[in-house]
Amino acid sequence: MRGKATKSGAARTIHRSFLLPAKVVEEARRLVPLETAANLNQLVAVALRELVESYKRRAFEREMERMAADPAISGASRAINREAEAAESDGLHP
Repeated sequence: MRGKATKSGAARTIHRSFLLPAKVVEEARRLVPLETAANLNQLVAVALRELVESYKRRAFEREMERMAADPAISGASRAINREAEAAESDGLHP
């Protein structure tokens, strides 16, 4: 990624210029809370953080689906559940 990077305090920032469709910016400013929408830099930063979190969630969900489809993992999970059920029936509840 090219751009002028600076360090202010503990936060590192990258200075970039973007051409954004006016319609998208106007809609975001209309829908996003005023304190965020008033500052375009903050609006873009929030949007990028939310996008990154969305991709992380999707990756995690895909991995959980893959693990759920894996017979070895499913078998191990069932064994753990059986052991937990046996421990719960001993009368020693937290």
